[in-house]
Amino acid sequence: MICDILFKRQIIYNKKDIFYIKYISFYQHICKRGYKEAAAKVFNKKSSHTSTWIQRQISDRYVLRAKNDNYRSRAAYKLIELDNKYLFLKKNKIILDIGCYPGSWCQVILERTKNYRNKIIGIDKNIMDPIPNVYFIQGEIGVDNIDNKNNINYIDNNNKNSVDYKLREILQDKKIDVILSDAARPCIGNKIDDHLNSCELTLSITHFMEQYINIGGIYIVKMYLGSQTNNLKTYLKGIFQFVHTTKPKASRKESREIYLVCRNFIGRKKITQDIQIKGSFSSKEGYY
Repeated sequence: MICDILFKRQIIYNKKDIFYIKYISFYQHICKRGYKEAAAKVFNKKSSHTSTWIQRQISDRYVLRAKNDNYRSRAAYKLIELDNKYLFLKKNKIILDIGCYPGSWCQVILERTKNYRNKIIGIDKNIMDPIPNVYFIQGEIGVDNIDNKNNINYIDNNNKNSVDYKLREILQDKKIDVILSDAARPCIGNKIDDHLNSCELTLSITHFMEQYINIGGIYIVKMYLGSQTNNLKTYLKGIFQFVHTTKPKASRKESREIYLVCRNFIGRKKITQDIQIKGSFSSKEGYY
């Protein structure tokens, strides 16, 4: 049993001090051996980031490289590594980036395909600053403009404000060749919950992907490693010819994030391939 108690607490601080305590979270894990409390987190006065996070950003070599290379975030180097290994950013392709904010992946895609006639599309619930030759759709996959809020896999083709409607207008009855997603939900510090939240998001994105991806297409999605990873891989192996798991060097060592690289979309099998009907005999059952 896990008790999650959040205490809101304002502390009087000296103006010379950079950090002060704004919120204290205690995660009490109650079991036969008793319970333990997590340490309080110290926050910056003007941001929601912890002092540890800020210190890590200052010393992160990929953050420094991103500033020098004019990328919007360090995540750009993850995509560069993935493309160097799997070579999926090619000419004359339609490429979709799900969870594109702040736009570093779109920058890399544009940079690596700028001499070709590619169509690049980004989707995110946060507004991304414009990038030339990149279509941007503001919205959240599977949850915006939905009558049934409990159905995360709802596809809305009629509402002009929905992601689906706007995407289909851009695609003009075409399918997408490469679908990428670096999207992630905020971590709460509990590995099991973070993994399950990641699975829920990945499933929603995967369902969305199946509606739009082209035969032979490529799908790359991020998730946090955990108990359900192999189950998701098993499902993806049923609709893609190749499924690989990788973790770029640009990912932080302590991070449990991995990327599922799925190549050559073959679509779902027809039900007649699994169900025997009258007049159809299977050699597996001894019929010739």
